[in-house]
Amino acid sequence: MTSNQQQIQFNGEPLSIDQTQTVSAFLESQAVGGRFIVVINDEVVPKSNWDQHAIQAGDQIEIMSPISGG
Repeated sequence: MTSNQQQIQFNGEPLSIDQTQTVSAFLESQAVGGRFIVVINDEVVPKSNWDQHAIQAGDQIEIMSPISGG
């Protein structure tokens, strides 16, 4: 890991990423697509905040499919 990298957990696996990534940039770098929600440290991050929410060292990021029911 270089000095401009930080360690996070992504879907339960350790991962090194650039220090200055937003949620949007991270999702693009991981080629995540489709319908999903982002949970960071057990809190849902609304899609409207993805461009502003900076990922921090030690964050635990989970990508989850929304549950639909009826």
